Amino acid sequence: MKRSFHLIIGFAMTAAPLAHTAHAQTASEALHDLMDERIEWMKQEFPEYAMSRGDYRNADHITDSSMAANDRRAIATRSLLSRLHLIETGKLGAEDMLDYQLFDQSLSDSVEGEKFHTNLMPIDGRGGPQQDIPQMAERVRFQNADDYDNYLKRLDMVPQRIDDTIAALRKGLEEKRTPPKIILEGLPEQFNAIVKGDGLDELSKPFDHVPATVGSKRADELKQQFETRSLPAVREAMKRLADYVDNDYIPKCRQSIAATDLPDGKAYYEYQLRTMTTTNLTPQQIFDLGQSEVKRIRAEMMQCIRSTDFPQVGADGRALYANDDLLFHAFLDYLRTNPRFYCKTPEELVMRY
Repeated sequence: MKRSFHLIIGFAMTAAPLAHTAHAQTASEALHDLMDERIEWMKQEFPEYAMSRGDYRNADHITDSSMAANDRRAIATRSLLSRLHLIETGKLGAEDMLDYQLFDQSLSDSVEGEKFHTNLMPIDGRGGPQQDIPQMAERVRFQNADDYDNYLKRLDMVPQRIDDTIAALRKGLEEKRTPPKIILEGLPEQFNAIVKGDGLDELSKPFDHVPATVGSKRADELKQQFETRSLPAVREAMKRLADYVDNDYIPKCRQSIAATDLPDGKAYYEYQLRTMTTTNLTPQQIFDLGQSEVKRIRAEMMQCIRSTDFPQVGADGRALYANDDLLFHAFLDYLRTNPRFYCKTPEELVMRY
């Protein structure tokens, strides 16, 4: 039986029916129902994800990025994890058991991660509305008038998303949960390209070649709506965010680059290590492993360098470099500067690829 996304929170409040439902199914059926439900929930909560999978039922919405929505999703995830733990794992086959373990780990990581409030850091030099919004016309369908209507509706929701982003940034400042200031240095330039430059030009691309199925009159109406209402509202919202980030947010962000300087920073760092490596190694063990791997790889690189035609001995037979470190850096400089390692024509570049 497929369970509706809308019932997720309700299941968290009614334990008895859950137990009855779980026993009415085989363990395998219960597991697959929960996994299917999670996919359906994700499509509902994240319309962009749904569209990437060809599901356009909610194409007139964008992801709700408010703090209330984040809290709602956290409740739903905790509820689903509790229901997953009702499944009698002893009755699962080997393949289902692997699915169960991966699903359990994914949900458990999500639940544990909520206490670190990373949603209060929704922007940095590599991600955020300044990159997502200019790409809203990419990888989505434009086949009929409904697709264009939905696109404009999504654009009309951008100002609210910007306001939600600013609210999260403010809350993050209050709680001292911010990215390091140094990684935000490029943000003003990114925003300038959007507010003052051509950073939003891609949003107009769908109107360059409107399919005949839309009709010329409707196409003109849609384009006019985009140019007179949707685009100006998006640009104004982005300007609002740019001003806040440049004038208020960046100046107050932390100087430290260490995750351990965040609230609950040590626990957050250890959590990130567990989720990123899927191990229970300590930070010191990870560091020691990294050092040993760098040493191993460096030794292999030196072996490779010595086997090349790069000159290491002068005409008098004496070594040109006093030690391996000097040889290593000289070779790197050679790779970066010698013309033999650069393609001269586009055709040569394609051929080498």
